[in-house]
Amino acid sequence: MKWHRTGGIGVMNWLAAGLVCVVGSAAVLIAGCESEAGGSPPPPPTVEVATPTTQQVTDYFQYTGFLEAMEQVDIRARVPGFLESVDFEESSAVEAGQVLFTIEKEPYEVAVGRARADLARAESALSLAEANRARTQQAFDADAANELELIADEAAVKQAEAEVLAAEQMLEGAELDLSYTDVVTPLSGRVDRNYVDVGNLVGGETATLLARVVVLDPVRVSFDVSESIALKYLSAGEDGSVNGDSPTVEVGLADEDGFPHAGLIDFVDSVVDQSTGTLLVRAVLPNPTGKLYPGLFARIRVPWDVRENAVVIHEEAVGTGLDGKYVLVADETDTVSRRSVELGERQDGGLIVVLEGLTIDDTYIVRGLQKARPGSKVTVEPFDDGTQSEPSGESEEPVEAADQSGETQAEDGGAS
Repeated sequence: MKWHRTGGIGVMNWLAAGLVCVVGSAAVLIAGCESEAGGSPPPPPTVEVATPTTQQVTDYFQYTGFLEAMEQVDIRARVPGFLESVDFEESSAVEAGQVLFTIEKEPYEVAVGRARADLARAESALSLAEANRARTQQAFDADAANELELIADEAAVKQAEAEVLAAEQMLEGAELDLSYTDVVTPLSGRVDRNYVDVGNLVGGETATLLARVVVLDPVRVSFDVSESIALKYLSAGEDGSVNGDSPTVEVGLADEDGFPHAGLIDFVDSVVDQSTGTLLVRAVLPNPTGKLYPGLFARIRVPWDVRENAVVIHEEAVGTGLDGKYVLVADETDTVSRRSVELGERQDGGLIVVLEGLTIDDTYIVRGLQKARPGSKVTVEPFDDGTQSEPSGESEEPVEAADQSGETQAEDGGAS
């Protein structure tokens, strides 16, 4: 028993000695790390900065709408018959008066011939009635006929004249039906396709739809203006008239940048729709290339006011957070702060208008946003937009980073 107690004490002494060695080694490592951390801190990150500029900008009201054909017509069969030919190419340009379809003519040619024969018969009857009246008149003048015979011959002449008039009308109607066998377009435009193939009976109880012709140049764009904006126009002196100098509208399609198409307002509705609180407005757009197809969605903006000395910045400096748009600003000590901004219209050259939040005396960060944090210091350099020198060949890709509030800042952030 004594030997075991002595051995246990020896083991404990050995473990204690080992623990001292481990603690000592850790202390040496910690001391070494502290010695290395005692060097100079890294320099502040480098960012590119710029100051806001001012320029004259135009304020716009923006809407969404749809393109409409300036004119369109449904080509229908006006007389019944079998369709003999389709005389156009689908989706091609056609001219007013051009024959698009031909309906069998033979039945209508026969009807015209019969009407001409009826007219000739009526004209012969009229000639006979006039001859009888003339003879009776001579006999009456010689007291060889009574007045009643003369009156009867006068009535026969008038009846024959009526028969001639009716026959002429029948002939005119037959010739008109014959002309309808050549189905023509009253408009110049683009025809879509034939809805009925050759050999089908058309123009029965209803006028069969054969094709549709649409005028594509110019086109119209229709959009609804809210009641509040309509009141702004009225309070500014606009009476809704489209006479004189009509307001200009700018239009862009879904796949286009900006608003490359321009036109003039030609129609403003006279009443506000009470169910929607909107006013219908329509504008006319030139369409020489035919790209503006009726039915396409369109983005629309209408100029409202010209703003002098508006503050503009590079749009890539704008970030989006949970509370809206913001810009990072470097003060005179190169300390970063965050500014919430209210943005206006985008401008050419990658610029955007700042309505509130910045002045021309501020210095805002354009590039290197992912390196900057509100409250930290940065090293500032002038922003180079690439207009002074050629790029080096390596483009800086936009990087997203979360700031201290958990919001995301992107170099290419913009106005919504």
